[in-house]
Amino acid sequence: MNRFLICLFTVSLLSAEEEAEILVSIESETEVINVAPGDSIVALQNRFVVEGSVKLEGAPISFDLAGIEGTLKLHDPLQESLWLTVTYDYLKGDFPAFVASSASTLPTLETGAKASERKAVDRKQAGGAPKLPVV
Repeated sequence: MNRFLICLFTVSLLSAEEEAEILVSIESETEVINVAPGDSIVALQNRFVVEGSVKLEGAPISFDLAGIEGTLKLHDPLQESLWLTVTYDYLKGDFPAFVASSASTLPTLETGAKASERKAVDRKQAGGAPKLPVV
């Protein structure tokens, strides 16, 4: 997914040179966050966080970054409350908030009683039971 964001950023910059309008930019942010005991996910204010840019001050904490969602997933939940200063870079631009699945445009499959009833009606109209091959 990281490669996708880098490609998206590169393509945006290349097309921006032609149009003289930058669609995507990299911004920096510093947040002071209170992490409560038992928390395992820390949500940042921005989405599309650039991997490798996150720096934590306040305590040595191991985490995984979910850059698209803008969250830090802590490996071990904290035992006591802690204030963290989080500094990171993120992509700023006109990204869609939600992308619908292409499956929603497909026709629905016939299942259950309706499908079997329709097949039975089709067989009656075709002249009875389906013809089997002679062996």
